[in-house]
Amino acid sequence: MTSRAFRRSVGSLVSLLLMAGAASAQGRYRGPIIDVHLHALPIDFAGPPPRRICAPYDPYPVWDPRQDYAETVEELEASCEHSFLSPLTADEVMRRTFAVMDAHNVIGIASGPLEQVERWYGERPDRIIPGLLYPDAKGGPSPEAIRRLFEEGRIAVLGEVVTQYLGIGPDSPSFEPYLAMAEEVDLPVGIHIGPGPPGSPYLHAPRYRARMHSPLSLEEPLLAHPRLRLYVMHAGYPMIDDLIAVLHTHPQVYVGLGVISYVLPRAEFHRYLRRIVQAGFSTRILFGSDQMIWPETIEYAIESIESADFLTDRQKADIFYDNAARFLRLSDDEISRHRGLGRGVRSVVPSAASAGPTAGHVAANHRALFPKAEGPFPTVVAIPGCSGVSLAGPETDEGRPGDEADRLFRRHYARMAERLRDGGFGVVLVDYLTSEGVANTCAGEISHERVGEYVAAALEFARSLPQVDPSSLYVVGWSHGGAGVVAWLQSLEQRTSPGVAGAVAVYPSCGSRDVWRSETPVLVVLGEADDITPPEECDRILGRLPESARVEVRRYDDARHGFDFTEGPSLLSIGGGMTVGRNPAAGEEAWAEIFAFLRGS
Repeated sequence: MTSRAFRRSVGSLVSLLLMAGAASAQGRYRGPIIDVHLHALPIDFAGPPPRRICAPYDPYPVWDPRQDYAETVEELEASCEHSFLSPLTADEVMRRTFAVMDAHNVIGIASGPLEQVERWYGERPDRIIPGLLYPDAKGGPSPEAIRRLFEEGRIAVLGEVVTQYLGIGPDSPSFEPYLAMAEEVDLPVGIHIGPGPPGSPYLHAPRYRARMHSPLSLEEPLLAHPRLRLYVMHAGYPMIDDLIAVLHTHPQVYVGLGVISYVLPRAEFHRYLRRIVQAGFSTRILFGSDQMIWPETIEYAIESIESADFLTDRQKADIFYDNAARFLRLSDDEISRHRGLGRGVRSVVPSAASAGPTAGHVAANHRALFPKAEGPFPTVVAIPGCSGVSLAGPETDEGRPGDEADRLFRRHYARMAERLRDGGFGVVLVDYLTSEGVANTCAGEISHERVGEYVAAALEFARSLPQVDPSSLYVVGWSHGGAGVVAWLQSLEQRTSPGVAGAVAVYPSCGSRDVWRSETPVLVVLGEADDITPPEECDRILGRLPESARVEVRRYDDARHGFDFTEGPSLLSIGGGMTVGRNPAAGEEAWAEIFAFLRGS
């Protein structure tokens, strides 16, 4: 769905958990995945970041022509219930995309500007199959230039071909030389035939036409070039009868799923996919995510297949890998290498999504990490403080606003997630700030109660992951996140929370909190020198807890806010008489206590 027409695409994040039950009926696919529709794009291809995209569009825009259509799209952006928010930099898009690919053992055909694709391929040749986005901003390259790129090994696929946005179909005489060249050198071609952003002609693609959604435009080119390897990106949606006619008449044609896996309402996507399968073409369907600048769309697209309860395990394996391996003519060695890559650190998407703090559902960008061993694992849902977290890893904090203290905290939470993983725990690290569209919440932009809702949603999602031992879940929150843990405890209607073995609140903000009735085991870690979340505020709550409460409190002398940092100064003033600072001895002692608590010792 590549187009500048995505200039004002929409959102917050996604709904996966609701579909997990249907997916479990057939069992989850565990092999490698070939994504035939990835992108390596400039971060501003859709406008200044961060950008949002609806997932799904439901309802679609309704336009009063007296209004500028772009304004209608902007209004939809503001009201879209489920959506994705892009990272702020192209580097973060790349890192997070690779994290998702590693998590699910995805090998992807990436297209975009040649220099972007070559950078991605240079970083991860094990994960990237280089494709070429055509045409580029200058209308090229020429067929001969593309031939040279292919013969030099710089590209392996011509696609995504996005001439539909220019009003040029695959049967246009101007495109004929490209198809002839591709057939001659046996270069696979992926052509966009299907939906662009809603209302594309009224945004930035004035020559885009609905009739060009039809795969029937492929008929004459296919007959003229019978040895051409070609797949239809976006499955020619919504022209299902035309698609089936083409698949029936031209048995060499494959169909890629692409953007319809997340911009369509899930029931509509499944209806369309079911028609293709019921017509007998499950062995020619290719998995594709159309990941542009929203890395987690890959996982949403994977879940759209996993949750299709009408697919057999064999059909899922075909769609995820085997059909593409056949189409691309992968060698036995390549297939063995893909199967041997396995799944390592897993980056996961949330259980539900919301457009803002008043919406009825919540979700965050997540990064989940698991030990490189056989699971399932006891797992920690980790909730960062008001500065947020660097999901791409502790060493990657560029592009994020904030002062030195903010950066220290963001890196710290990412490091602590890795420390928990290295200690034998699975970790679901929650970035609720990005989902709420704020850079930080140190002034209380996101309430503790709202963070508590993220805790509950992340726990439910963690229970759905095959690597997680659902009977051994923990929650750990720092500062504002620690207050969110307390708010979650307060929200529990039962005295125990099934499957939650314990909760840890590290220097939580207790000023606006009250007692809880839950008997869930709790560890509270406090710094006696903390002038941001003074321990006295928590004492007010702890002294009034019912006798049935199971609470351990650990207090550390000369310990400021952030005393468990692994870097930074021992004293850093952040203004307003407040300070943060590292205390290595107290930090190590606190972590020994946290691990002992999590291990039940």
